[in-house]
Amino acid sequence: MWISKFKKMILMKKINILWIMALVLMFVSCESLEIEPNVNDVIQPNLENIEDLNKSIIGAYEGLKNEGAYTGFIVALGEWPADDLKISSENTGQGAIIHEWDYEQGDADLEDCWEDMYNVNRRANFVILNADKFTGDDATEAVQYKSEALVIRALAHYELSKIFGQKYDSGNGLTVPYISDPTDIFQKASRITYNEMFGNIKDDINASLSGFSSEFNPNRTSRALGYGILARIALIEEDWSTAATSAANAIDNAPVLADIESYSMMFGENDEDGEAIFKLALSPDDQHLNDPFFVDGVGSRFEPSSDLLDLYDDGDVRLTTNFAMLDGKQIINKYRGSESNRDLHEPFAMRTSEMYLIKAEANAMMNNDSQALSDLDAIRSNRISGYTSLGESGNALDVAIRTERRKELAYEGFRFFDIRRYNEDVVRSDCTSDRCTLSQDNFKFVYPIPRAEIFANENMVQNDGY
Repeated sequence: MWISKFKKMILMKKINILWIMALVLMFVSCESLEIEPNVNDVIQPNLENIEDLNKSIIGAYEGLKNEGAYTGFIVALGEWPADDLKISSENTGQGAIIHEWDYEQGDADLEDCWEDMYNVNRRANFVILNADKFTGDDATEAVQYKSEALVIRALAHYELSKIFGQKYDSGNGLTVPYISDPTDIFQKASRITYNEMFGNIKDDINASLSGFSSEFNPNRTSRALGYGILARIALIEEDWSTAATSAANAIDNAPVLADIESYSMMFGENDEDGEAIFKLALSPDDQHLNDPFFVDGVGSRFEPSSDLLDLYDDGDVRLTTNFAMLDGKQIINKYRGSESNRDLHEPFAMRTSEMYLIKAEANAMMNNDSQALSDLDAIRSNRISGYTSLGESGNALDVAIRTERRKELAYEGFRFFDIRRYNEDVVRSDCTSDRCTLSQDNFKFVYPIPRAEIFANENMVQNDGY
C-alpha cells in the first residue's frame, strides 16, 4: 500500500499527527521556479523579506503534490470505493482494501492524506500569519500571497472534511479540526460541525477575494478557485441559489470551457492546462498521478467498469481520450502521460466544466430548467461531435445532469462522494471484487479518523462504526 519504513515507524509509535507535521522537515524545491522554499520547522520561520514569503507559499503548493494529496489519495479515495472501477487481474493489492470497503482506522493511505493535507495547511498558515507585517512596495505582493494562502487553507480543510467528515446532515455532522495557528504544534484540537467548518472556509475565501491581482495563473490559487470552493460547499448545503451564483462567478474568472479539441489536449498523452482553474505543476521526479489506476510496464491496478463506458456516445472525445486498448485490455488512459514520461500527468484540482455542472444542478433544483439545460448542453456540445440537444426537463434533466457529472469528472476524485451526497447505494454490476454493493446506510460511506490521531489526541472523536 505504498507505505515507507519511516511511516510504519510513525504508526507504531502512535505520535500525534499534528506534531509529525511540525517536524516535517523542509519544503522541497520548486524546480520550475528555480528557488528553494523556506524551512517550515517546529519554530516559526523567520520571514524577513518578501522573497521568504514567496518561498513559503511555494512550499504549500509543493505539499499539494504529495501522494497524500492531489497526485494520490485525494483522487483515489474518491474513486477506489465507487462504481466506475473494477479490480484488474494485474492488481497485486494496491487500493484493493479500499475498493472492497475493508478500510480501518489504521489504514496507511488515510494516514498519508490526513498528515499531508494538515501539513499543507500549516505551511499556508505561516504565510497568513506573517503577510501583514510587510509595508511599502512589498505590501501589494504580500497581500497576493496571503490571498493565495487563505484559499489553500480553505481548500485543505474542504478536502479533509470531505474525506474524514461524517455525512452532511443539515450542517450538524462532525468534520475535522480547523487549524489556523501554526505555532502551537502540540494543540489537541477537537472536531467541529459542518456549519462551523463551512463558516470558517467561507470567511477565508471572502477575506481573500479582494487581494488577488487580475493576472491568472492556473498553477496558483485564484479568485476563480475561491468561488469554486464556495460553489462546492453550497452544493453540499443544498443552498442552490448560492451554488449557482458562486459557480457563475468562478466561470467569469476562469478559463473558457474546453472544446472537443482542447479537451483532448488536456488528458491522455497530453498535459495542457486548457480549462484548468487550479492545476498542480509537476516535475519528472514527482509522484505520478496515474499510479492509482495504471502503471506503465506493470499494468492496470484497476480497469474502467462497463457501467461507465456504456454511458458515452461513440462521438464523445472523453471516450477516445480517457480510455484505450492496450494488449487486448481496456485501460484508464486519462493520465497516461507522454511516451517519454509515462504516467506523469499534472492533476486538475478544479476545472471550468465542474462549475458548469454545479450551476446546472443548482438551477435544475430551483426548477430553472431552461438555464440548467443550457449549462448541461454547454458541456455535451463541447464533448460530443455533432451533438444535438435532447431537451430534457424535470426528473429526466436531473438524471442527465448527474450522468454528465459522472462522465465528465470520472477518475478525478468525485464519484464516491457524489454517490454519498445523492444518498444512493454503490452498485457495481460490472464487478470483479468479492463485494459489489455498499448500502447508503453503511458506515463505510464515511472514512475513519486515522488511529495515530485518535491515540494521541484525547479530544478527537472517531466516526461511527470504527
